Amino acid sequence: MNLKVNQRIPLKIKRMGINGEGIGFYQKTLVFVPGVLKGEEIYCQITSIKRNFVEAKLLKINKQSKFRVTPPCAIYEACGGCQIMHLRYDKQLDFKKDLLQQALKKFKPSGYEQYTIHPPIGMDQPSHYRAKLQFQTRTTKGSVKAGLYAVNSHRLIGITECYVQDQETQRIINSVAELLTKHRIPIYNERKEQGVRTVMVRRARQTGQVQLIFITSCQVKLIKLIDELISQFPSIVTIALNWNRQKTSEVYGEKTEILWGKQAIDEAVLDYE
Repeated sequence: MNLKVNQRIPLKIKRMGINGEGIGFYQKTLVFVPGVLKGEEIYCQITSIKRNFVEAKLLKINKQSKFRVTPPCAIYEACGGCQIMHLRYDKQLDFKKDLLQQALKKFKPSGYEQYTIHPPIGMDQPSHYRAKLQFQTRTTKGSVKAGLYAVNSHRLIGITECYVQDQETQRIINSVAELLTKHRIPIYNERKEQGVRTVMVRRARQTGQVQLIFITSCQVKLIKLIDELISQFPSIVTIALNWNRQKTSEVYGEKTEILWGKQAIDEAVLDYE
């Protein structure tokens, strides 16, 4: 492999990888490039070199795919929550079917050659469909922000309006961030502070019931916050606290306790409850 970090190369994208990145070959070396589509011809810069492949960042698209679209989300390129929003929606469904076919060929379960792979069933309106939200928290200039990390970093992108997130869960997490600030709840950071590090909000589609879990690295007093939150959002039926004191990328620790409400939310999918 004669490639070097920061080297700039032309590349034709042959297919897409499991994380939505484009894959091409340069002098028989596998190159992964986020944000590009199958069939595109690009100019890119090598960012890292691995044993059997290299990674690169997009510099310029010389020949654009006819299936490329403008992402409807204003923070799509900064946020690490979505990977293929720049691909037309019907082609996103084709991509998901192709992922399943690739997985079957790789792992070769018994009789997989005879499996019937049905086309994915798409949505009429592919927005605000994610029923679970899991946002990190950080304090910036005295205010708590909730959101997701930028790609390959621990730099938090504050999110107050997400194109794919259920709107009720988004309203709840926005209020949670405000109440964490108001009640001066300790907020975690990697360097020195202990406190709330993640908030999970899940909403049942069938019943509308909502569950919250605060993940924390230390003891926190949430009584006043909980009182205000449940008065604002009657859909909340469970609030729990999870303890994670480890310096790790794992979100949840081993111990969880219910602070308020039921043990679980009720949900139904098709004929199953």
